[in-house]
Amino acid sequence: MSIHELYEMLTEMVRQGPGHVVAYLLGLGTVILIVASVHWFARRPLLRQIAALSAENSRLREAYGANKSDLQITHADNERLRADLGSVSAQAEELRQSKAKLETGLSWAKEELERLREAAQATGHENRELGETKGRLEGQLQLAREESQALRSAHEALQGEARRLHEERSRLEAEVEGLRKERERFLAIQVDLSSELLARKESEAELARQVAELTEQTDRLASFDGKVWERAPAGPSVAFRPLRERGVPIIALTNLKGGVGKTTLAANLGAMLSEEKRVLVVDLDYQGSLTSLCLPPARIEEIRRRGEFVDRLLQTPAVDLDEFQRCCHAVPDRPGLRLIAADESLADVENRAMAQWLLHPECGDVRHILRSYLHAPAVWQDYDYVLLDCPPRLTTACINAFVAADFVLIPVIPDQTSAEAVPRQLRSLKKLQGALCPRLGVLGLVANRTSPRGQPVQREQAIWDSLRPRCEDAWAGEIYPFRTLIRQKGAFGEAARANRFAAFYSDVEPMFRDLTRELLQRIAAYERQRPATVFAEPQPAAY
Repeated sequence: MSIHELYEMLTEMVRQGPGHVVAYLLGLGTVILIVASVHWFARRPLLRQIAALSAENSRLREAYGANKSDLQITHADNERLRADLGSVSAQAEELRQSKAKLETGLSWAKEELERLREAAQATGHENRELGETKGRLEGQLQLAREESQALRSAHEALQGEARRLHEERSRLEAEVEGLRKERERFLAIQVDLSSELLARKESEAELARQVAELTEQTDRLASFDGKVWERAPAGPSVAFRPLRERGVPIIALTNLKGGVGKTTLAANLGAMLSEEKRVLVVDLDYQGSLTSLCLPPARIEEIRRRGEFVDRLLQTPAVDLDEFQRCCHAVPDRPGLRLIAADESLADVENRAMAQWLLHPECGDVRHILRSYLHAPAVWQDYDYVLLDCPPRLTTACINAFVAADFVLIPVIPDQTSAEAVPRQLRSLKKLQGALCPRLGVLGLVANRTSPRGQPVQREQAIWDSLRPRCEDAWAGEIYPFRTLIRQKGAFGEAARANRFAAFYSDVEPMFRDLTRELLQRIAAYERQRPATVFAEPQPAAY
């Protein structure tokens, strides 16, 4: 049916009405459904057969692959067998050739064996002859050994005799050398005895001169009547430069009673002043307590190794400002504070210096050594205050402190024993003032280690009130009692153990700030009251 015919048929059905079109379409769908069902039912056996054929085809392919691999292996085995056959053929040929060679060698070996058998017979005959010759030679060798042993024994005997003779010769030579040295020694002794006799004659004259000199010095020492330090200068002495000229107050902290806290006050006052000023503190006690408070042990040991203690300055009256600067040591954590340290060697130097001065006063006055340093202009430029920690004894260093100082500050514990020592101290100072230090002034008394409470207890107050008139009688002048009290605090012991300054502990700092302020006020007031006239320096004594 052509397309045109189909178009005409459809046009005709449309003209006949929609029912013919629907009927036609239903019939056409039914036919298509029947044809599809028939095709599906007919296709199922065919699909199963196709699947079976595919599986069979896969199996055949696997069998073909396996047979092909076996065939390849068989071909490889055949090739290998052919190669082995060629190798075996070659080996067989080599074996045939080896057999021929072995047969030839066997014939040669038989001939060689025959020759060796004949040679063995000849060698056996020769060995018998050699055995007979060996026996004869062994007999001769034994005789030679016996003769050699006899010669060796004779040689050893001769060597022993030679050693004995050599030793005897050495002994005789040593005896001869000893006799020669003994002769020389006796000659030297003879010469020494002659020289010694001559020297003894000369020394007898020298000893006589020294005895006369010692007698004179003994008489001179006996004339002091125990008042050694009050002796007038024997020659020109270092001039005392007034505080108005120097501008650097020198304060000696002193008390002839030990254990009153001089060192503690000196260290903490110096530390407090060094916050704004340049301060030098000098330890003049051979116990070195101030040194131990200001410096750690390792630093003290280093100073000891270098010998840079205060005793180095007291060994000679000659002034060496470079040596003085080397002995001024910086105090840790206190940039404005420096220390001249001391240790036990100071005691020997003090005694030696005093004896030298007493025996040879013309060589320089040992009492003015510290003044010659502290009154030098070079020191004025480096420091604003100088504090001297004096020992509780009138030693050479202590006297040097009084001679160099502008003022003394006397710490006192308000108990009966400490209080009794203060008038004695002032009487000693009064005598020294007339002989050596006419411008020395007393700043006052500082009550130290008082009751921890705010005010002294009744017993302390009574001793403190009675002390001032006794001191003024001894000094023959007014004595100022400081209003600031240094109370007993546990911080002092703790600071000493930690190598620190108690003045900066919270419960101690206010006391030392008040004391420092009062000290500066007292210095200013004393200078205002000091007479403008110049005190005459003690004149040299005639000897």
